[in-house]
Amino acid sequence: MSSNINSVQLDWAFYLTAAVFALALFFLVFSIRKYLETAGEPEPAPEEPEAAITLVCRPAEAPQEEIAPAPAPASRAEEFVKGLYDRLLSLDGRVKNIETDLSSGLNRDFTTKFLEDLIADFESLDKPTIRSRIEYLLTDMKKSG
Repeated sequence: MSSNINSVQLDWAFYLTAAVFALALFFLVFSIRKYLETAGEPEPAPEEPEAAITLVCRPAEAPQEEIAPAPAPASRAEEFVKGLYDRLLSLDGRVKNIETDLSSGLNRDFTTKFLEDLIADFESLDKPTIRSRIEYLLTDMKKSG
């Protein structure tokens, strides 16, 4: 069966699909707009009954001092960001420890393997080649310190 683009316009499934697509697009735009409206608003802080009503009784002859308001409880987002920041600070120290452990462990393995290969090929190598390999090993050991 051959069909051309004009026959699609006569099919009821085409219009049904177009209507579903338009409806989905409308709800997508509506939900994005609703999200952007609510994203800018701060979340309401829960009221504590003790913090809502505060009575201060002082004797008349006591000097008047300003009472500092109690710090507001941190929101969940602030606590989350502070937790991430603390973890990132500790991560830097842990990464440095891991790098130190890996570099010292790999350097010993490299040195051992390099010397084993040098001894295995000792008879087939000439004197300048052996000398250059030993110098390379010494410079590598001085770098890793």
